[in-house]
Amino acid sequence: MFDLCNETSLELNNETYSTSGFYIQELTSAQGCDSIISIELSLEQSVTEEINLGLCDDEIVQVYGLEIETAGTYEAVLLNQNGCDTLINIIANVWSSTEGQVDLFLCENESLDINSQSFSQAGQYQQTLVNKNGCDSLLTIDLIEAYPTNADLQIEICQGQSVELNNQNFSESGICTQVLTNLTGCDSIISIELISNDIYIPNIITMGSNDANSGFGIFTNCSFDFYELTIYDRWGNEIFVSQESMETWKGWINQKKAAQGIYTFVIQYGSENEEEKNNLVGDFLLIR
Repeated sequence: MFDLCNETSLELNNETYSTSGFYIQELTSAQGCDSIISIELSLEQSVTEEINLGLCDDEIVQVYGLEIETAGTYEAVLLNQNGCDTLINIIANVWSSTEGQVDLFLCENESLDINSQSFSQAGQYQQTLVNKNGCDSLLTIDLIEAYPTNADLQIEICQGQSVELNNQNFSESGICTQVLTNLTGCDSIISIELISNDIYIPNIITMGSNDANSGFGIFTNCSFDFYELTIYDRWGNEIFVSQESMETWKGWINQKKAAQGIYTFVIQYGSENEEEKNNLVGDFLLIR
């Protein structure tokens, strides 16, 4: 049996063979006897392989005896185990190193972990990393010193109402503190003083007087998105309705002076951010 490489031939007894197969030669020996030779011929195909190679800037590599430092296509011819050619196509790409910069705030008395390295002081630093192509990546880090901020707020709230600040609701007077994050990522401490704005409702009014008790209504510095005052006489008849918080009832019914006595009031008020209205119900005395 004979193994041949592609594009080669076998010459035997003045016969040439270049394709795979079985062949027979009939010969005559020197003594005049017949001689039969059986020939099995196997043709090995050449092999072509492709290799993709990535290089970084200023990098030189040795591949199959070739020195490669620039992008391009290279060829290397090797002999396989059967002694035939193997063609290696090498496609080389050159990748560039990369550079980047980040500016970060460093809060007082804190540290930052960047790429497994800890920083606790402001300044400029550099890290040499490996990018996605396996080449050097130079990262410049500017750490800027930052500080917490403080603020004082005074907020007036009305009886029965609440105010929302930074997703937190407040409905009672007092002092409280919120710890948030400012624009540099540091603590922002807000001291909030909640001042209750009282609502005054008289229990006696004097018809025709010149003082504050000459009319019945609500007296406050609060403002409302919704307000309604309704007054009833002793028999439950509705005698006055107003949706203006500055308006008062002066003691008149249908252009006539109301009788002296006890009257009942219902006050409803509220703001847009409140689901339920506040209700105040009570009595007052009208003196003529």
